[in-house]
Amino acid sequence: MVPDACPMTVAGVVHGAAAVAHLLVTVTLWVLKAQFADHILFEGKLPLTCTVPSARTEAESEALRAFAPVELDSPCGDYDLVLACIVLHGLTMLAHVWYAVKGTSHGWRWVEYFFSAPLVFLHTALTSGTRDVGSLVLIATATAGVMPLGHLIEQRTVVPPGVPPASVPKRTDAQVIGLIVGWVVVVGVQGTIVMNFGRLAAGAPTFVIGIIGAEMVLLPLFGVVAMFHASVSLSTCDILHTVLSFSSKIVPTAVFISSITK
Repeated sequence: MVPDACPMTVAGVVHGAAAVAHLLVTVTLWVLKAQFADHILFEGKLPLTCTVPSARTEAESEALRAFAPVELDSPCGDYDLVLACIVLHGLTMLAHVWYAVKGTSHGWRWVEYFFSAPLVFLHTALTSGTRDVGSLVLIATATAGVMPLGHLIEQRTVVPPGVPPASVPKRTDAQVIGLIVGWVVVVGVQGTIVMNFGRLAAGAPTFVIGIIGAEMVLLPLFGVVAMFHASVSLSTCDILHTVLSFSSKIVPTAVFISSITK
């Protein structure tokens, strides 16, 4: 389907503005990281943990097998939240430059989301208290894995010549299944994040609670837009995704900006 020239021009302008906004955020983060390193909480790095077997004899381990107790708090490196924010906004800025040149992100945005969405979910998970490496890897890979489904869901059915558009179903079975799978993964990931956050919510700073709440609302909206994609124009869908993308990505950045309070 060839989009109308006028709406796509509007979408192109929106993408150009988004590219400038992400560029400003990227530069700001880089300057803050360089100039205010001594004021960043934990140097902007969040500690990770690994699940490892506790110290046991070979005989005890053989007897208990999978039921042997495990140690949950073993240190396992750090996650540089500041650098991840810079990569996130830099990558998105380059993507919007490409979209502005093309006049639309249709057919391309899910490639960007494949790389950027896992970073957003990781930011949310880490901020909410999920530090186990295994859980974080599953969250990132599951998020990336469902992004191609978004592209599948958005593909409109081609109307054969001479066939009334009303007689052609708006969604194929594959699109419906893709939508269901996408929602299952998102709900599962968000459920994991919320459950872990519940353990520290009472002592969490107000800005962290606000960030978690905002992301829990913003991230599922991508699925809502996908659900009604067939009912709106390509340009409208394009602009909605751009607004949601910027909003969801600026929220993790607030974690870094708010940490300049040490």
